[in-house]
Amino acid sequence: MKRFRFGLIAVALVVLIGFGCTDEKLSSGTYRLSQVGFSQDDCNVKEVLKEGHEIDVTVKDSTVTIYMAKDLTPPTGAILGDTFMAVASKNGDVIPDTDCRDMWIKKVTGKLVKKNVFTGTYEYTDKALSGADCADAEKIGFHPPLCTSTVTFTATKK
Repeated sequence: MKRFRFGLIAVALVVLIGFGCTDEKLSSGTYRLSQVGFSQDDCNVKEVLKEGHEIDVTVKDSTVTIYMAKDLTPPTGAILGDTFMAVASKNGDVIPDTDCRDMWIKKVTGKLVKKNVFTGTYEYTDKALSGADCADAEKIGFHPPLCTSTVTFTATKK
């Protein structure tokens, strides 16, 4: 009888380990933004990151990648306990349909509230560097030479 109980315990442990006994609080998927607030929006990010906007999150081990707006260069970083920080930057890019070379930085910081829910801050900074179009706010989408947007939000997995 003792062996039978030990066998049942061993089987239960294997099942729990194999099928999802995890303390993972953030998982890959699509998250919907709520409680969206802007403290600054020189870069006109408000047009994209609205209440209900969906972002994609990829989690692998302790690495997180946040696709805020279907980014080609999404912020990537580390999860440390209940917090994370992800960053992406480019030192020499060209603003589409212009001759304006710019540099930009995207940063997302977050704190896990509960499983698959986090509060976050997205900071985006763009600086015009060179080119005739860099002086034209209408062409480049912001008033040169620098713009910064900062948005806070809650993200909940769909």
